[in-house]
Amino acid sequence: MKGRAAYLLPIFLTLILSAGCKAKAQRQMPPAQTLQEEPVRTPDDGTFGNKRQTPPLPQKSGKIDVDLTKMNANMIYSYIFEMVVDPDSYTGKTIKVSGFFYSVVDEESGERYFAVIIPDALACCKQGMEFKWLGNHTYPEDYPAENQEITITGTYKTDTMEGDITYSYLEVSELIF
Repeated sequence: MKGRAAYLLPIFLTLILSAGCKAKAQRQMPPAQTLQEEPVRTPDDGTFGNKRQTPPLPQKSGKIDVDLTKMNANMIYSYIFEMVVDPDSYTGKTIKVSGFFYSVVDEESGERYFAVIIPDALACCKQGMEFKWLGNHTYPEDYPAENQEITITGTYKTDTMEGDITYSYLEVSELIF
């Protein structure tokens, strides 16, 4: 009997001590009316599991669907990344973005390409977005100087190159420098 009591005594003491702690913790909790209920996460609401979260698309307000000029560096990175991996969600949307002008010539074809380069907050990792300026514009006369700050507004488009490679760009209607 002594052996059995010695075995049950630690269990009994643990139960008493934990019950005492629980009662103390309950006394310290705020009244029920000050607690706020958190929403229940379900597999269908996009917050459950390892499903990739996408930045919310802004509601269409006026002419610009996504204004990257009013966002911080993290949000800009998120949006541009999302545009690259899910172009269908942005195709046809009007995008406004600020950055630095950059151009490059394809040595094989001789064609000149234009881009806006967007630095991140630490200016270590840059992102670029190709653009095609609508209308008749001559380079370099009508374009900004290399690395000059610009703001462009245009429609997000996708196109397919040879070999079924899809790429995206902005068809720019407004270029400010």
